[in-house]
Amino acid sequence: FHALNVQLENLTTRNAICMAGMTDDELQKTLASDFGVPPTMFDAIHGKHKELWLPVIRRELNQIVRTETFRLVKTKDIPAGKRPITGRMVLAIKRNKKGYITKLKGRFVAHGFRQQYGRDYHSTYAPTVHKPSLRTMLSVAVRNHWLLKQFDVKGAFLLSDLEYAVFLRPPKEVAKMLNMADDEVWELRKTLYGLKQSAYRWHQDFTKEMIRLGFEQCFEDPCLFRRSDKRGTLCVCVHVDDCV
Repeated sequence: FHALNVQLENLTTRNAICMAGMTDDELQKTLASDFGVPPTMFDAIHGKHKELWLPVIRRELNQIVRTETFRLVKTKDIPAGKRPITGRMVLAIKRNKKGYITKLKGRFVAHGFRQQYGRDYHSTYAPTVHKPSLRTMLSVAVRNHWLLKQFDVKGAFLLSDLEYAVFLRPPKEVAKMLNMADDEVWELRKTLYGLKQSAYRWHQDFTKEMIRLGFEQCFEDPCLFRRSDKRGTLCVCVHVDDCV
């Protein structure tokens, strides 16, 4: 992975705005009317706003590389009966109530609709917290003056191991940014956004880790966890990768 030429790892969108020579106010006035999500990755990389989108794309690819989500293999080494799926970089603009741009987001998503049941995946079900459970926990927390915190797990779907071998051929723009050869594809070692089994594998690993940390899983709601000791009581509700 050291040979992968992915740069500007810690560059934020705001840094990119400074590189483009614009203040926040100038950016909003200049781009409010015509700035939108590029229709293709090629437009994002080579368009007039590439200084803003390139760091977003590189940051997402860096995270995938850092978590060792894949390893490079030759197409001739793909087992018989296996066919690489495809994927794409999904870009988005996050705006505030006034319509001002607050964040540019990028996520590499696998085309899970190209997976085949029994060959690329099996189980897909992943529960989410029941609304009555969340309301009850919040009510108990308010009554007992508990401290409430909300957090999300960054890159949650890049952390779980795959149980089936899945191969993916990234877009040519991504392959070029990673210095891939024409006959190389990804052999996924961990789940990726878009795969049918990603949510299932994440919930399984999250549950195992919570139990290892001493939490009890609620029988009626598998997304509610509780741990009590001499220091007090800690309850966690999880909805995919968002926790309270």
